[in-house]
Amino acid sequence: MVDVLQKPPTGTVYDSAYWKARAEENRAIAKHLTDLRAKEMMLRIIVSYDRLAELAEARAWTTLVPK
Repeated sequence: MVDVLQKPPTGTVYDSAYWKARAEENRAIAKHLTDLRAKEMMLRIIVSYDRLAELAEARAWTTLVPK
């Protein structure tokens, strides 16, 4: 059984705020890109950062739920 008061894992991989910030930084950059291929690649990266933020949030909650 997992201790309900156990803290979620730490580190960049588990930090949803980090991934959200990365996505926002890249959105700001993507706004100014004129090369369509570069912009498309940047948007794919942003989607990946958003997904990593979601996974980090889910991971934080699941570590607090007893098994």
